[in-house]
Amino acid sequence: MNLASLKHLLAAGMLAGAMIGTAAVAAPVVYDGTINSGDTVTGHIDEPDGGANNDYWKFTANAGDYVVITGHRLDAELDLAFSLYFGTDDASWIFVDSGDDDIPELPGYEGPFADPQVVGVLPSTGDYTIEMWAFASGDLTEEGDNYQLQLTIRPGDGNDIPAPAALGIVGLGLMGLGLARRRK
Repeated sequence: MNLASLKHLLAAGMLAGAMIGTAAVAAPVVYDGTINSGDTVTGHIDEPDGGANNDYWKFTANAGDYVVITGHRLDAELDLAFSLYFGTDDASWIFVDSGDDDIPELPGYEGPFADPQVVGVLPSTGDYTIEMWAFASGDLTEEGDNYQLQLTIRPGDGNDIPAPAALGIVGLGLMGLGLARRRK
């Protein structure tokens, strides 16, 4: 057996091992609770270890609803972040948005980080998941670091949010170019 065929055999074995490997089994998500529009809830995040100590909150909304989700850390060393998903089954979540360092922190909790916020229109009708986590925190204590989570949902069809007048500006620009060309 020459060296080239040995390399091909080794590569084929590694590829087969990678393809046959066992599937990862994720632990089911345990929700900290349901949050409703107008609610402020508190929670805590333990030392980050790949998501096992993240907090999960769920809410229900309709497509086109205007939503504001705000997290405020209550301990200065916590770098609070969150992800928003459509769905409550972590095997089929659809990522919607995330927040980290978007707004100034609450007075008295100044630190090297800002607080997360998401403002927007929801794409689908159904249940949503908010995953709270620590992004780049310093040493978190065993009892965790505390935060507040606020949710505001304004029902709507998404049409009550003003859109930029980009098409009008482009149209005026094209008319101006047409008039300038006609004068020559």
